[in-house]
Amino acid sequence: GLPGKAERRYAGVTHIDVTSLDVTSIQSLAKKHGVNVAVMGYYPNPLDPDEEKREKEIAHLKEVISAAPKLGIDIVSTFVGRDHTKSVDDNWPQFEKVWSDLIAHAEKANVKIAIEHCPMIFSNDEWPGGKNLAHSPSIWRKMFKAFPSSNFGLCFDP
Repeated sequence: GLPGKAERRYAGVTHIDVTSLDVTSIQSLAKKHGVNVAVMGYYPNPLDPDEEKREKEIAHLKEVISAAPKLGIDIVSTFVGRDHTKSVDDNWPQFEKVWSDLIAHAEKANVKIAIEHCPMIFSNDEWPGGKNLAHSPSIWRKMFKAFPSSNFGLCFDP
């Protein structure tokens, strides 16, 4: 199934049902409107402190990654996520656990993961850490040292 309305700004909204992907319909709609889809995006919080929510979002992100090549797309843009109540160091073990599996999944699908790099601080409940761990060059370097995969990089989003 599809996630409902986004619980936070700019995140978790789904426009293509990847669980029952209708490739022909999507491709003909894009062609009809002269649209070329180069990237699929899904922006959950894969490090959410709520384990049930986190697992559901990770599973859906994997479905997006698996669906992309069926549509001729080889890039999925997303967030690393973050437990905003914890420091970067305290988030790190969960980051390594979750992203090891997600990157392996992307590699098998031959899909590149493009990480959005804004901190996602829009309201008081997201302070002080924001909801995206990948928000600074020092953290990016640490991420890419942990996972030196050519399928894991940053989304250029000035």
